[in-house]
Amino acid sequence: MALIFDYDAFGTTFTNAYLRITNVNYRYEKMSNNNSQPAQTNLDMQYSIWVGEAQEDSNAEALKREGWNTQFDGAVSVSLLSTAYDLLKAGQGFIPDNAVNTSAATGSDTTAPAEDTPAEDAPAE
Repeated sequence: MALIFDYDAFGTTFTNAYLRITNVNYRYEKMSNNNSQPAQTNLDMQYSIWVGEAQEDSNAEALKREGWNTQFDGAVSVSLLSTAYDLLKAGQGFIPDNAVNTSAATGSDTTAPAEDTPAEDAPAE
């Protein structure tokens, strides 16, 4: 997964910049033994932004590498990674609402196989 959007940095707009979360940790913290304080659920993540997907694929230097953490209600939508992207997109002002959430491997959503892709156990034609 990745986010693709126009990213402004160094006085330049990088069209179709490529943001990928490189690490995410889910942390549940019980605040006290006597239940006087509620528990907190946090996501700690690191992300990088490249000029584009090809630069990330070729291990080029990222435009930006940063860590970010946020408290949230602990609900995980589809997957922890998907939830992390949703929270990052909502919580970071430099990521526009129209950023495309895509798969890092193919440049498209891979939650379902393509219609013209045969099943792995399908006989060869």
